[in-house]
Amino acid sequence: MNVQYPSFAHHAPSSISRISPTASLLTAARQLLPLMEGGKPISTEQLRHAVESGFGDTDTNGAWVWKDAYEALECAQILFLLKYGARIRRQAGDAKCELAMIERICKLIPSQTRRSEESQRLQQFSTPLPLAFIAAHAAGLSADDFVLEPSAGTGMLASFAKIAGADLALNEIADDRAALLEAMFTLKVTRHDAATIHDRLDSSILPTVVLMNPPFSSAPKVEGRFRAATMQHVRSALSRLTPNGRLVLISGSNFAPNTHDWGDFFRTIEERATIRFSSPIAGRVYASHGTTFETRLTVIDKLVSTDSAPILHDAPADTCGELLGRVLADVPPRLTVASVTRLHSARPVMQIKALREQARAEARKAAAEAARHPLDTVELCDLDYAPNEDGADAPTPSTGLYEPYRVQAINIPGAAEHPTALVQSAAMASISPPLPTYRPRLPKSIVTSGALSNAQLESVIYAGEAHSAHLSGTYTVNDTFDQLSAAPEGA
Repeated sequence: MNVQYPSFAHHAPSSISRISPTASLLTAARQLLPLMEGGKPISTEQLRHAVESGFGDTDTNGAWVWKDAYEALECAQILFLLKYGARIRRQAGDAKCELAMIERICKLIPSQTRRSEESQRLQQFSTPLPLAFIAAHAAGLSADDFVLEPSAGTGMLASFAKIAGADLALNEIADDRAALLEAMFTLKVTRHDAATIHDRLDSSILPTVVLMNPPFSSAPKVEGRFRAATMQHVRSALSRLTPNGRLVLISGSNFAPNTHDWGDFFRTIEERATIRFSSPIAGRVYASHGTTFETRLTVIDKLVSTDSAPILHDAPADTCGELLGRVLADVPPRLTVASVTRLHSARPVMQIKALREQARAEARKAAAEAARHPLDTVELCDLDYAPNEDGADAPTPSTGLYEPYRVQAINIPGAAEHPTALVQSAAMASISPPLPTYRPRLPKSIVTSGALSNAQLESVIYAGEAHSAHLSGTYTVNDTFDQLSAAPEGA
């Protein structure tokens, strides 16, 4: 069956009034969610249609770019996980089965084949869902954790922390993405440069786990490649992590303890942290997100170095299944975090509820602004008109087939004459039109600006008059009740 989608091509670029990106992307994501729930692959055409519906226009008119489409797609995946993630975990029973189910979900999603200049410059490559699951599993998350994600992106990593029942502290420097996170996770998202996250966050935020996928070699307001980016992100996040907490990092494959370039950095953190595990990942794992760059998963515990040597893999894991096998075999259990209750008491329940209510209020406000029509703020009033008392409405004898058209029965003060000549048949001109009673509510400027002429306003009045009356021979509900009540008993 061929599905015909509505076309938005008639809009001119100058007519675009861009809706809030947050509301538009979430609208598109919610249209894609039922497709995922149905278990059928999402086509590029279906993706395009969903985003066109969200933004009310096409990409060719400049209303959106494909980066927006891919973010809507990622939001749909997150909404799916937040809705079904706990059920998937229960049904799977173990990590390998859960990964297999997540990979089946990802096969429904089209690949991200088009990149924007902004996404390339800021290295906004979101974590693929299976890799995010493995990173979260390596973190050993539980409901007792307080998880910080310094570069949260669209929330792929955060969604698995949410499923585990952990409290979240999310930071995202990109305003549009931060707004998306607030709407989906109903919490306040900070917008700091994650390379200095420890210096920026409130002192009450003491995470037991840090999940991070920072830009590999870029920084805000820095032109070109910035090699020290990952190092700065890790150092700052470790400073904020509570003692015995765990940091799980997705980085470029070259950012490893046993490399010439970064060995010195890892040795500098040995006084406060221990590298537990590190494995490179083949580029194919990231292919669906628009790059084949090789990456790496590293697990670091914040404790003084022990005698146990880290497990460092040299050969890349070719698949997520192979990477999960390494994590299951080589990543040690979590350490006990001291004073977990005290850490959570820094964010009391009432404070959490207040933050959630604030986020919901802001989301409702954004949705209301997105739904607001341009005429909502225009002052409306009843159209002023009166019977024509100068006798101009009286029919005049005709000598031809057509007569000039004029407004006969009413006079509309301030209304402009029609800009072009209007005619009517001589037969119509010889009949006086009935005097109307309907008064349309219109913006004042319709009359004062001359946007509609007196003849056009007359048409609006008579159209309203016709629609406000019942056709002859019809009954209203009250008429029917009146007849029934008046009928003889037993009739």
